[in-house]
Amino acid sequence: MALTLAYGLPIQPRDDPYITLVKESLHEIVKASLPGQYLVEFIPILKHIPTWLPGAGFHETARKTRILSKRFRNEPFEAAIQHMVRYRSLSCLWDLLAVVGTRGLETSDLR
Repeated sequence: MALTLAYGLPIQPRDDPYITLVKESLHEIVKASLPGQYLVEFIPILKHIPTWLPGAGFHETARKTRILSKRFRNEPFEAAIQHMVRYRSLSCLWDLLAVVGTRGLETSDLR
Protein backbone atom coordinates (compact mmCIF):
# COMPACT_ATOMS: atom_id res chain seq x y z
CA MET A 1 0.00 0.00 0.00
CA ALA A 2 2.86 2.39 0.76
CA LEU A 3 4.23 1.90 -2.76
CA THR A 4 0.84 2.74 -4.21
CA LEU A 5 0.48 5.85 -2.05
CA ALA A 6 4.01 7.12 -2.53
CA TYR A 7 4.64 6.18 -6.15
CA GLY A 8 1.17 5.52 -7.55
CA LEU A 9 2.26 2.06 -8.66
CA PRO A 10 -0.35 -0.68 -8.83
CA ILE A 11 0.57 -3.68 -6.70
CA GLN A 12 -0.23 -7.12 -8.09
CA PRO A 13 -1.97 -9.54 -5.71
CA ARG A 14 0.47 -12.33 -6.62
CA ASP A 15 4.17 -12.30 -7.45
CA ASP A 16 4.56 -8.55 -7.43
CA PRO A 17 8.17 -7.68 -8.31
CA TYR A 18 8.38 -4.86 -5.76
CA ILE A 19 7.02 -6.99 -2.92
CA THR A 20 9.47 -9.76 -3.85
CA LEU A 21 12.28 -7.22 -3.79
CA VAL A 22 11.22 -6.03 -0.33
CA LYS A 23 11.14 -9.61 0.96
CA GLU A 24 14.61 -10.35 -0.43
CA SER A 25 16.00 -7.13 1.05
CA LEU A 26 14.51 -7.79 4.47
CA HIS A 27 15.80 -11.37 4.45
CA GLU A 28 19.38 -10.18 3.86
CA ILE A 29 19.09 -7.38 6.42
CA VAL A 30 17.76 -9.73 9.11
CA LYS A 31 20.45 -12.29 8.29
CA ALA A 32 23.17 -9.66 8.62
CA SER A 33 21.80 -8.11 11.80
CA LEU A 34 21.65 -11.27 13.92
CA PRO A 35 24.02 -10.75 16.85
CA GLY A 36 27.16 -12.84 16.68
CA GLN A 37 26.52 -13.91 13.10
CA TYR A 38 29.99 -12.89 11.91
CA LEU A 39 33.35 -12.90 13.67
CA VAL A 40 34.01 -9.41 12.32
CA GLU A 41 31.59 -8.06 14.95
CA PHE A 42 34.05 -9.05 17.66
CA ILE A 43 37.30 -8.44 15.76
CA PRO A 44 36.70 -5.34 13.58
CA ILE A 45 40.09 -5.57 11.83
CA LEU A 46 38.69 -8.60 9.98
CA LYS A 47 36.69 -6.26 7.74
CA HIS A 48 39.90 -5.76 5.79
CA ILE A 49 40.45 -9.44 4.94
CA PRO A 50 40.04 -10.49 1.29
CA THR A 51 36.65 -11.78 0.23
CA TRP A 52 38.04 -15.16 -0.86
CA LEU A 53 39.29 -16.13 2.62
CA PRO A 54 37.19 -18.55 4.67
CA GLY A 55 35.14 -16.65 7.24
CA ALA A 56 34.71 -13.61 5.01
CA GLY A 57 31.08 -14.41 4.17
CA PHE A 58 30.05 -11.08 5.65
CA HIS A 59 31.52 -9.40 2.56
CA GLU A 60 29.07 -11.30 0.33
CA THR A 61 26.12 -10.53 2.61
CA ALA A 62 27.05 -6.85 2.62
CA ARG A 63 27.37 -6.83 -1.18
CA LYS A 64 23.95 -8.49 -1.65
CA THR A 65 22.31 -6.14 0.84
CA ARG A 66 23.84 -3.10 -0.84
CA ILE A 67 22.61 -4.22 -4.28
CA LEU A 68 19.11 -5.03 -3.04
CA SER A 69 18.76 -1.75 -1.16
CA LYS A 70 19.84 0.23 -4.23
CA ARG A 71 17.33 -1.67 -6.35
CA PHE A 72 14.54 -1.08 -3.85
CA ARG A 73 15.38 2.61 -3.64
CA ASN A 74 15.66 3.15 -7.41
CA GLU A 75 13.34 0.72 -9.24
CA PRO A 76 9.96 1.93 -7.88
CA PHE A 77 11.01 5.55 -8.40
CA GLU A 78 12.11 4.91 -11.99
CA ALA A 79 8.91 2.96 -12.71
CA ALA A 80 6.86 5.84 -11.31
CA ILE A 81 8.70 8.34 -13.50
CA GLN A 82 8.11 6.18 -16.59
CA HIS A 83 4.45 5.79 -15.64
CA MET A 84 4.13 9.54 -15.08
CA VAL A 85 5.65 10.30 -18.48
CA ARG A 86 3.33 7.81 -20.13
CA TYR A 87 0.10 8.68 -18.30
CA ARG A 88 0.88 12.21 -17.13
CA SER A 89 -0.12 11.77 -13.47
CA LEU A 90 0.09 9.07 -10.83
CA SER A 91 -1.44 10.31 -7.61
CA CYS A 92 -2.19 13.46 -5.71
CA LEU A 93 1.16 13.11 -3.92
CA TRP A 94 3.02 13.07 -7.23
CA ASP A 95 1.00 16.05 -8.44
CA LEU A 96 1.97 17.99 -5.31
CA LEU A 97 5.62 16.96 -5.64
CA ALA A 98 5.64 18.09 -9.26
CA VAL A 99 4.34 21.51 -8.21
CA VAL A 100 6.88 21.77 -5.39
CA GLY A 101 9.70 20.75 -7.73
CA THR A 102 8.88 23.40 -10.32
CA ARG A 103 8.08 26.48 -8.25
CA GLY A 104 8.29 25.69 -4.55
CA LEU A 105 5.62 24.99 -2.01
CA GLU A 106 2.94 27.59 -1.34
CA THR A 107 0.04 27.56 1.09
CA SER A 108 -2.49 27.43 -1.75
CA ASP A 109 -1.04 24.08 -2.88
CA LEU A 110 -2.06 22.43 0.38
CA ARG A 111 -5.80 23.15 0.05
